[in-house]
Amino acid sequence: MHDVTRTGHRPLGASGLAAGLLAASLALVPPTAHAADGPTDLPEAGTAWFGAELDWDGDSPSRYTDRLGTDVSLLARPVAYPLTEGSRAALGDLARTSAEQGAMSVVDLQPAAALDDLDTEDAEELVEELDELGAEHGSRFLLRFAPEMNGTWTPWGQQPTAYVAAFRQLADVVHDEADAAWTVWAPAYGAGYPFGGAINGVRRGSTVTSAATARDAERLDSNGDGELGTGDDPYGPYYPGDAAVDWVGLSMLRYGVDQRFGANLEPTADELQARLDEEFGYASPTGRRSFYARFAGGRDQPMMLSTGALFNPAGTGASERDVKRAWLQRVANAVRFRPRLQAVVWLEDARYEPEVGGQVRWGLTPTRELAATNGRILERGPFDLGPAVTPPEDDDRPSARGGSGGDDASQDAADDEAGRSLLERAEETTGVPVEGAASLLGAVALLLGVGLALRARRRRMRPPWL
Repeated sequence: MHDVTRTGHRPLGASGLAAGLLAASLALVPPTAHAADGPTDLPEAGTAWFGAELDWDGDSPSRYTDRLGTDVSLLARPVAYPLTEGSRAALGDLARTSAEQGAMSVVDLQPAAALDDLDTEDAEELVEELDELGAEHGSRFLLRFAPEMNGTWTPWGQQPTAYVAAFRQLADVVHDEADAAWTVWAPAYGAGYPFGGAINGVRRGSTVTSAATARDAERLDSNGDGELGTGDDPYGPYYPGDAAVDWVGLSMLRYGVDQRFGANLEPTADELQARLDEEFGYASPTGRRSFYARFAGGRDQPMMLSTGALFNPAGTGASERDVKRAWLQRVANAVRFRPRLQAVVWLEDARYEPEVGGQVRWGLTPTRELAATNGRILERGPFDLGPAVTPPEDDDRPSARGGSGGDDASQDAADDEAGRSLLERAEETTGVPVEGAASLLGAVALLLGVGLALRARRRRMRPPWL
């Protein structure tokens, strides 16, 4: 199995000091990691990387982090696949600007051709492009291939046979040839499945008309009752297998609008919990284990949650502050208590939604005041805000960490930590008493070893993304 989840940062101990000089020289070289080896760093259990999928036509990573007042460790963007001139440009822009922010690139690979028409050459061209961008910018990539494949709203939706084959084809090339890229399998939350649509021309009780449709129908009829219905598994038929999947993901947008009156509804205390327990929105208990238990915790695979909270500016009811703040806090609590939930991507967009019949806002930063509030929640919460990759050496932008202003106690603690001497931190970090560095060489080795350990602490359990 291609594994990006098992290897975590190990604190540098006394044995690491003996190689301090050599390690220090190596630390000056930008890290590389072949996908076959997996990333050396992931967020600690109980913490998660955080970032956003932006409106790339009207927004930018630098403007987003400036509004939020803090760094982020992930940035996501849809990219057409196979690559075209336009999608190469989009991918390059994502890689460059993410690296400048110290963030991983989350690439939503959206098939622009039939799944059956994708081939190995398409995957090889993609990986070659990723490797070139990685070498140029230090970029690292999480590849979310054909997300929400269990839905009816995408051209690649509800085609499990072709989807699984296409995902495995891409994964084989990524695992064999990519220097710093990992696959992400990311269906949509299953309440409402099969979402009322036709499945490759097969409706409930209809006649199978082709071999491909027959294979899909057999996969999709998970409970064996001869029909596609609410009792069928919304996830399992689309899972490409442990050998192909490095991360699992789940799209879970929070609409929260009373459609009768257009009123905005504040999230209840247990609403996200009920979704993660696979209980929210189902007409009756499914009897299935939750997505998290089946595909993240049960398989010891890291999980990415793609979410956002809708606010209807034309509606009544709860304020945008109450809606966004409450949902972000629910997400933070979920991270604390689900150790394999290690990445959160928030939809930062304003757009027309048919369910509401008007323009809505999904993001955390529609106003400066709301952005500052949510930035403080992120900084105080269980989020690893980066850097998740090594920024370019000529990046002299000031860090936005703390830019939104926290409370006095938090600032005092940060000031105290910054004011501690390097040798005091050396003793704490390495476990080696300062007195043990009696000789000049020993002292140099100790300090260089500390530099590595502190560097690793700042990047603890992050990729080379996830």
